[in-house]
Amino acid sequence: MTDDDDLFDLLIRAIEEGDSDLSLTLARKLEPRAANPEDILIIAAGYIDGGDPTRALKLLGNLDGIPLEPQNEMQYWMMVGEVNYILGNPEEALVVFSRVSPINSSDEADLHWWRGLCHDHIGDRARAELCFQKGTETDPGLPSPAIISEKEAFELVGEVIAELPDAIRKELDEVPVVIEDLPPLEVIRSSLGEVHPDILGLYTGQSLQERSWLDAGWAPSSIHIFRRNLERATLDEDQLREEIRITLLHELGHHFGLDEEDLDQLGLA
Repeated sequence: MTDDDDLFDLLIRAIEEGDSDLSLTLARKLEPRAANPEDILIIAAGYIDGGDPTRALKLLGNLDGIPLEPQNEMQYWMMVGEVNYILGNPEEALVVFSRVSPINSSDEADLHWWRGLCHDHIGDRARAELCFQKGTETDPGLPSPAIISEKEAFELVGEVIAELPDAIRKELDEVPVVIEDLPPLEVIRSSLGEVHPDILGLYTGQSLQERSWLDAGWAPSSIHIFRRNLERATLDEDQLREEIRITLLHELGHHFGLDEEDLDQLGLA
């Protein structure tokens, strides 16, 4: 086994374990050494996991029009569709997903799920739910998310806020919490991969730290909570409540000027 083989194995493990920083580092290191379609697919997956979908799409372009083995071809089209979805282009992703030929029931279930996500972001809730239903019927192992109404979401957020320490609640008085179904597509697109379609929450505006550096006025800050994504990230109301709490504290951390590494160390990533 060569050193490159060891690095590819390490990249695969990093992707499986969700170590996005290591995935990105290894993908960058291995890209010049890609020798075949399998290498390109693994490196592209590393870029996706590492938060650089634009680079992944560019790399996958090297396989465009090249005959691939059935498994590699399926992975190729799934990745191209996933990247289009991540970049805020669900309609283009659906076109790409139409070219996927699932090899087994697990692949078919994943395809239904991705199509459901795309339809949800396009605004076709009924078709999205049908796709999710087909996915769970095809693979009963897929989780069934906790479903809550908009009213229930507001009540849950209110209950979570009421349980926070007084000092934190005081800050939230100045930072409105907005509940939306999903992040707007224009926000996803303009972020170029920084804002993932599945994001649970988003802080907008200037942090308290940034305000201290500004001579002029600043834009109002707000915390956005995305109900549909929270539903899909949880299995029951208790888990949903905890995820809302973590998401609120995470975004409030940004208000105080904490970065992702700081939040990760606090257990709020």
